[in-house]
Amino acid sequence: MNGRSMGRVGAALGAVAVTAAALTGCSSSGGETTCTEYWEMESSDRTSTIRSMLSAHDLEPSDVGNLTGAKDNVRDFCGMGNLELNLQPPSQNHDEPIENGVDWDSPYW
Repeated sequence: MNGRSMGRVGAALGAVAVTAAALTGCSSSGGETTCTEYWEMESSDRTSTIRSMLSAHDLEPSDVGNLTGAKDNVRDFCGMGNLELNLQPPSQNHDEPIENGVDWDSPYW
């Protein structure tokens, strides 16, 4: 392969990698996110993930009670402590989807 062909192959591989990364980050409900992945997220991304899960369960994602309750459930499920701003690494359910940690049948949070 000459330099020109190598450049095309590199550009094509780069485009594939960018597309795969974009698709990987787009979860329809956020519920497939594991405890470890959730902990590694920025705070705003954690909130977006919870909002997506609430929407997927036909719950109002902007309702403070829903948002707080779901976040509390996830932190308890993952064993991450009780303060959003000072989360500890998960101590349990590392590779489990956070979806499993929320009581979706709860009448209140």
